[in-house]
Amino acid sequence: MIDERKFPKPKQDDFSVNDNDHDTEEIPAFAEAQDEEESSIVDENEDTTTRRDIRKIQEEIKRRGLEDVDPSEDPSEFEEEEEDALVFGDGPMDSAGPTLVGKLPTPPEFDDGKTEILPAVFDEPQEMVPVLSVETAAGVSDVEVVRDRFIIGRAPNSDVVIPDQLISRNHAVLEKRSDGWYLCDQGSGNGTILNDERITEAQIFDGDVFRVGNADITFSVPGNADAPAAEVAATGVGGASPRGSGIFQRRKKFFLIVGSIVVFIGILGIAKNLTQKPVPPPGPSPREVAARERQAAVKKAVVAFEKVKSLVKENRFREALPLIIQVNAVIGDRGIVRKYKESIELESATEKTLIAAQARMAVDDFDQAMAELEKVSPQSMQVETANELKKQIEKKRLTTSIDATRKALEGRDYERVVTLADQVLQSNPDNQQVSKWKRKAKAMLDKQAASLLKKRKKKATKITPPSSLRSRFLLAGSALKAYRSGDLDRVVSAAGSSGVSAEGTDQLRKFQRLYKRGIELSRNPGQATQAEKYLSQAYQLDKRLGGGKGKITDELKGKLAEVYFLKGVDAHNRSNYPEAFNNYMKAKKFRPEQKQIEQRLATLDREARTLYETAYVIKLNQPEEAISHCRTVMKMVKKDNYAHGRCRKLIDKLQVPAGSSGGGEGF
Repeated sequence: MIDERKFPKPKQDDFSVNDNDHDTEEIPAFAEAQDEEESSIVDENEDTTTRRDIRKIQEEIKRRGLEDVDPSEDPSEFEEEEEDALVFGDGPMDSAGPTLVGKLPTPPEFDDGKTEILPAVFDEPQEMVPVLSVETAAGVSDVEVVRDRFIIGRAPNSDVVIPDQLISRNHAVLEKRSDGWYLCDQGSGNGTILNDERITEAQIFDGDVFRVGNADITFSVPGNADAPAAEVAATGVGGASPRGSGIFQRRKKFFLIVGSIVVFIGILGIAKNLTQKPVPPPGPSPREVAARERQAAVKKAVVAFEKVKSLVKENRFREALPLIIQVNAVIGDRGIVRKYKESIELESATEKTLIAAQARMAVDDFDQAMAELEKVSPQSMQVETANELKKQIEKKRLTTSIDATRKALEGRDYERVVTLADQVLQSNPDNQQVSKWKRKAKAMLDKQAASLLKKRKKKATKITPPSSLRSRFLLAGSALKAYRSGDLDRVVSAAGSSGVSAEGTDQLRKFQRLYKRGIELSRNPGQATQAEKYLSQAYQLDKRLGGGKGKITDELKGKLAEVYFLKGVDAHNRSNYPEAFNNYMKAKKFRPEQKQIEQRLATLDREARTLYETAYVIKLNQPEEAISHCRTVMKMVKKDNYAHGRCRKLIDKLQVPAGSSGGGEGF
């Protein structure tokens, strides 16, 4: 069962790509054309349009969805509705809801093509309402700023709703103050850019362009102070505009002009389509491509996360680790993803530790196996598995120790029996069989000690014959005494008077040459091999001359130990482990108390264990290589070494004939 504290259940919207689960159709803003219609001034008495022209104008009005004025309506009501008109809907301006940037349906067509001629009515001066031209990937939309505090964002309760993931829910606000309009960023994630500069709060003027997310918004104030006076007078912007009977005449002339332009443009369009090939539609912009790629990556990450949760339920943490890393790289800002990643990394590391401990236990390296299990974190879900594996290791350690104790008893290695029995009884004091073996081994050791003491006493009672009768050396008398004291010059002079034979004198001179040359060569580490040659011959002559005793003998042993140690280090550095082992053992023969030699032999012992473990791992796929490793191990350690015994068994198993039924036993 999965620990919900480490792997919490995700909420429904933890991995939603957008705040809204459904796609939002982007609708461009509707722009009224009444001010533009009234911008043309015509003579009220001019009426040269024929009935046929009037019919065409009415048809064009219906096609464009423009609306005539009903004569039955009160002009004052008409003027009030026009003043409080919304961008969308029929409610009053102060109660206008949010404006969604996108496309709107075509306005309904009029039932008739009549145009009412209204009496002349003049508007009261009105304050101009700023307009926001919002440009997105879907197109351009115009939105009137109908409040003194106008909110732009992605939230549904914003005044301008732009469904863009790069836009915060309440991204920016337009505020009207005594000295003008101000643009204020609301602490958005991606910021607000005004005229290519990121701002927190700044005054905005007519024509300024600011950016939120992927939308470019132009702030404009109709009828601003920069407009020509003639145009202001003509359109009524910023002042009174006459309305009444002249409206019909101005509209009639306007529609004549518009109709002519439309027909002319249509003819040009038809001619262009006939002469030019159609232009393919433009491809998506880089922003759209990036947004789509991001959308696809997030969806893919959500699918991968579902796979991660399935793997976690099955405790397959190592398979889930690369997937959760990929998910975290895409949607790492989600808290649940981070929790899953941390927990999976912990469990994956624990799984590797358990595998390493099992491998150590397989080669009876119980101490290292227990050390691996100590690395398991108590926060891991696999703590119980680690504790169970510890029990198995202790059980196998006990069984192995008991088996080794029995074999040592059979081999009459009573000291080892006592040592192993103490280890077993420390963890299992109630084992009667091991206690019995220990008592038997101690009794045998006591018996051997008594027998040895008896032999020593008997040997001490023997009479030692005179030295003159038992001399077996080439030197004797005063010459032998001078030789053992290290005075070679006096040995030569005393040889004749001491009864030294001619052979003894010749061998003494030869020893002098070999000894002197060997000492000179031993001072140069690069000539260790040549020094060994001379010193070895001198050592053999030393046994014949003085019996291997005295000051000269000690000096020879010291030099030979030094030369063999240098040769061993050189072979060790070249990874020639058998040669290094042989030289270290020769050096130890002459200087058994030297610590450097023991340290080098201990290093070889560890490397032999590593070689055996490598051979054990590759035994199935590369048996010949495994046998080669084991043969090297058997030449670089003593026969009683642990790795030596394991390698001997492994070689025997690997060399079993292919048809033998016991070939795979023990793997």
